[in-house]
Amino acid sequence: MPVAAARCGPGVGCVALRRVSPGSAAIAPATEPCPLRVALGSRAPRPTSSLRAWAFVRYNTRLDMAGHSHSANIKYRKERVNAAKAKAFSKVARMITVAARLGGGDPDGNARLRLALEKARLVSMPKDNIERAIRKGIGDADTSNYEEVLYEGFAPCGVAVLLEILTDNRNRTAPEIRRILERAGGNLGSTGAVAWMFERKAVFPIGKIEGLDEDRVMELVLEAGAEDFDDLGESFQIRCEPSEFEAVRGAFGAAGFDIQGGEIAYLPKTLSVVEDPADARRVLQCLDALEDNDDVQGVYSNQAFSEQVLDELMGPGGA
Repeated sequence: MPVAAARCGPGVGCVALRRVSPGSAAIAPATEPCPLRVALGSRAPRPTSSLRAWAFVRYNTRLDMAGHSHSANIKYRKERVNAAKAKAFSKVARMITVAARLGGGDPDGNARLRLALEKARLVSMPKDNIERAIRKGIGDADTSNYEEVLYEGFAPCGVAVLLEILTDNRNRTAPEIRRILERAGGNLGSTGAVAWMFERKAVFPIGKIEGLDEDRVMELVLEAGAEDFDDLGESFQIRCEPSEFEAVRGAFGAAGFDIQGGEIAYLPKTLSVVEDPADARRVLQCLDALEDNDDVQGVYSNQAFSEQVLDELMGPGGA
């Protein structure tokens, strides 16, 4: 059975690798414990990508074995974590500002702002930063030049990529995205090139509790008006139409579930299986580079790794 690699939201977590069946949604919620972190142990920081996690652990281990300063390693780790946080804060702040501009600063009447605030909490964004981003959106600051754009293209090995962009300058963003894809061996496509391979859905996780089996989850899905669910190991992921997101999530909350997180995402309808470990590394490096771009709000792709590739990527040799 192939293993899908699904991207998390901006700065929220890392690439999540899990086994999926063909046709199932290939996305893991940011609140789910990262399998890479579990596999690598508590020494690994919370990274923005699997490649960085593996690279950091191997590098850090070599330094320890060579007798280098432990304090230097701690400093190195903190610098990496702080840099990742700063990038995440910047992206989420922009998301909050635009949401407040479009729908007002009251989250009770602005579903988009509520989602943005949840992302801010997931990345532990300070309250002052959140309030400043909201004031910027509803105040006199000029945010009207921000555009939401959907870019389509291909990563290495023909993996389809869909990018949610929030930019104030298309003439800057488009060449940057094209350069990232072409350097990795992919290309930026035209409108409609890969969008048909994805479907836009609302997704959110519910934790597994005693007595909650798949039959019971399906009953809850039908009662709440959701479409379906996926078993992600540590949790169940519920999916529904974006227009039903608040109602469905509210129904699960009323049933006693502590709902944390959730997003509107593009889920792949078909998976592109990558059979070679070297190709898998190239794909992940490309997706990491796209996520690092300040204008990219979401990266969605349809790659799936074979069992052999997954074993090698998560083995002692790693990525």
